[in-house]
Amino acid sequence: DINDLKNDIVKECIINEKYKSMLNYTEFQNELEQNYERSEHVNELTGIYVFEYNVPEKSYYICTTFEEMFNVDDAMKQDEWSLLEGLQPYIDSRDKYAYFLMHVKNEPDTHETTLRLMNRYDTPVWFTITVQTLKGINNKLTRVTCCIQDVNTEMEIKAELEFRADFDSVTGLYNSESFYMRTDERIHLKKETKFAIV
Repeated sequence: DINDLKNDIVKECIINEKYKSMLNYTEFQNELEQNYERSEHVNELTGIYVFEYNVPEKSYYICTTFEEMFNVDDAMKQDEWSLLEGLQPYIDSRDKYAYFLMHVKNEPDTHETTLRLMNRYDTPVWFTITVQTLKGINNKLTRVTCCIQDVNTEMEIKAELEFRADFDSVTGLYNSESFYMRTDERIHLKKETKFAIV
């Protein structure tokens, strides 16, 4: 019967199209998974820790390396600022971090600072923190994206070079250039005197 044949052909076409779309969906999912794995791998290789808060959805994306570096508990996932507020700056960086957070919350755009944060093992580590706030309709916050890059090695090398530039490697005292420069600075601070005790 011709109608049965038509129905069979239509059903076969529908099945073929569904199969093709299922294959396309599977390829799409595989590509998404590969991109995710690639970005996680790049984060791991470069020492970058990323998180993003989506305000309308009230949800966090936190890369796996982030939770390997910092303690992240449920209280830190409450709102758009809780994760940033939950990070623990080292004692000498607390004021700088508080000032940085104030600017991030109150001023749009991208903000960056370099300071020491405590990692999950309570060890201070140098990081460069970059936070971008994105606003949508009616100037309402829609997303907060943060990249925290480990710059500890660079900062330790910089401190070592600064030390070597100012101090004698044998005695540990100021070298002559640093000594005279610091003495001159101290004399100029107190113009009424002609000497300085270093």
